[in-house]
Amino acid sequence: MSLLQGYRPQVRRALPALITQRWITNVGVRVMFTFLPSFARGTGLSIVQMGQLLSVRDMTGLGAPVLGRVADRRGTGPVMAITGTMAAVGLLLSVFSTAGLIVGFVMMGIGKVGFDVALNAWIADEVSYERRARAFGLMELTWAAAALIGLPLSGLIIDRFDWRAVLISLGIFSLLVNIRVHQVVDRPTTPSTRPRYPLTLSPRVVVTLLSLGLLTLASQLLFVSHGLWLDESHGLNPASIGSVVIVFGLIEAVGTLTTSAVTDNLGKRNSVLAGSILLFAGTTTLALWSELPLVAGLILLGAAFLGFEFAFVSSLPLIAELVPEARAQVIGLSLGFGTVVRAIGSTVGTLLYTQAGFTGVMTLAASTTAVGFVLVVFVVREPVTTPRAPEVLK
Repeated sequence: MSLLQGYRPQVRRALPALITQRWITNVGVRVMFTFLPSFARGTGLSIVQMGQLLSVRDMTGLGAPVLGRVADRRGTGPVMAITGTMAAVGLLLSVFSTAGLIVGFVMMGIGKVGFDVALNAWIADEVSYERRARAFGLMELTWAAAALIGLPLSGLIIDRFDWRAVLISLGIFSLLVNIRVHQVVDRPTTPSTRPRYPLTLSPRVVVTLLSLGLLTLASQLLFVSHGLWLDESHGLNPASIGSVVIVFGLIEAVGTLTTSAVTDNLGKRNSVLAGSILLFAGTTTLALWSELPLVAGLILLGAAFLGFEFAFVSSLPLIAELVPEARAQVIGLSLGFGTVVRAIGSTVGTLLYTQAGFTGVMTLAASTTAVGFVLVVFVVREPVTTPRAPEVLK
């Protein structure tokens, strides 16, 4: 547990359960995209219909600002405990018919976004801005770990049993972990003196969120289509796709660790720009040469994943400092907007794939990345902060 050294005792007690729960929900999100053909075949739904269901799940992000306001008022701990349990129940309900899929996806979506809002606000409250990228990087390693561990196991489970077994396993594991989450954070962990009036956003804050949302849209187009491309263009089965995704997990882990190591010194805004350039290069090349051999295609996919991961993790400290007196609300707005963007990406990406193939999806991804990059260049600014002694990290 050396990664947890330097934290206060009560934070060290909480982090293992919070990290594990974040990992489970990340696997629950990613498994639907990577094994989308298997889920579609198992449920009897078309690719487009599955994309619409994923959009319904992602649209629950509209509730993120409300959950952020609750976290600002009541504390991040109770919100994490309750929404983590909700995500677990949603996973279990998803195995019961089409109605269960819809209800389960909605519950999981609310639970996932609520947990992330509260967790990100908790980190921002505990760690000074000058050291915050390291803390966010530690938590975001769970996204890469989902690809390194969760997706290969999921592929084996789907091959050995079926798609239901994956969701049942994740749901039960999540419920068990949340017993510990309730024990360590089911109490107010932030001051209750947050503003109780409607949040007012400046035009610069709005455009900043828009620019980062465009990068998220590009990544979602990549996420929703890469499993289809591997399945249809290269004939990989679920177990093979799960093995291939290990490479993406390693790449994402490198991106997150690099963020933790260099972003605080390089600057959060500069790091977002650097990641955007790599994302643009990967998606543009895939758009121009989508019929590449498997190895070359995987290298380009990996570059795009790496670019987004570096940009995304670098953006988290920026977002948390846009309106410091209402962090959870702004984080909620950001995550809410992001989930709506992902919902759009899921629907548009699957529909575009059926009509224009992988080339069409990557062309749109490259275009949105380019617009997002331009907005970051001209609008986003590094916040001016007063350094303070870190309360968590040494």
